[in-house]
Amino acid sequence: MDNNVRPENMERINSKELADAFINEQVEKEMSNLIQEGIHVDNINMLGKLVDIHKDLANEEYWEET
Repeated sequence: MDNNVRPENMERINSKELADAFINEQVEKEMSNLIQEGIHVDNINMLGKLVDIHKDLANEEYWEET
């Protein structure tokens, strides 16, 4: 996170970080559930979408840190 963040933007940034953490947690939970059920034709598309979301969140976090 930028060390020069203006105070009026802190609430929005904290809310975004909390939302990202919540979404990431939910995505990981759903991926785990699908894997435990077993990967099959009915859930492979959803698993692929969840992996993409997880990857995008990790990529966004990486670039925000650099």
